Amino acid sequence: VYGVLSACNSGYCVIDGEDAHRPSCEIMPKRRAEAAAAAKLFGAELFQMDLMEGLFTDSRGNRVFLDYPHRDYQGENPPPGGPPLAAAAFSGLIGNDLPDSPVRRVANVLIDRKPEIVICQCVDNLNPDHFAAALIVYKAWQLAAEQVEIGPLYLPLNHKSFYPASPDWVVDVTGYEELVEKAVCRHVSQGGEIFLPILRERWRTWGETI
Repeated sequence: VYGVLSACNSGYCVIDGEDAHRPSCEIMPKRRAEAAAAAKLFGAELFQMDLMEGLFTDSRGNRVFLDYPHRDYQGENPPPGGPPLAAAAFSGLIGNDLPDSPVRRVANVLIDRKPEIVICQCVDNLNPDHFAAALIVYKAWQLAAEQVEIGPLYLPLNHKSFYPASPDWVVDVTGYEELVEKAVCRHVSQGGEIFLPILRERWRTWGETI
């Protein structure tokens, strides 16, 4: 399963190699299609949720910080998604047990699929939405592991980038490099191929430790 928890983002995208901001509603279907294309390369199913990231860009270019609930937003095109990621991540264990809670929905996917490994969002860049997404998956993994036997949860980290946490596993991707690069390039609006030199350098650095 190739999971995407957020329905929308702050409106950031990359156009012709340059950073730009576009209305979030304009970017949403594009991001969904890109994620689906990346998932298809791995033979995976796209699991999409409707959580909101912390910022929303309306069609007039206004960037609005979303508090919850955001039903009073009076912009030209109101936010189309559900609760912000942070609201879902820090809602508490009781709320997580509700049938329709985001954590429970992710847990149900894990219970149904019984994955051999679960990989959640990397938090290296200190993006609070990335923290929230990782926490949702972590809580879901805990709930699922109480009911069925599933594989371990891995949190990606770069060496010394999230002190005091430090990586203790290195995954050898030899033979899969081309596939991974193709998947990264599918995310055109997020930069895609712009990140390939960074990815290759990380492979080289970590490969030297194996």
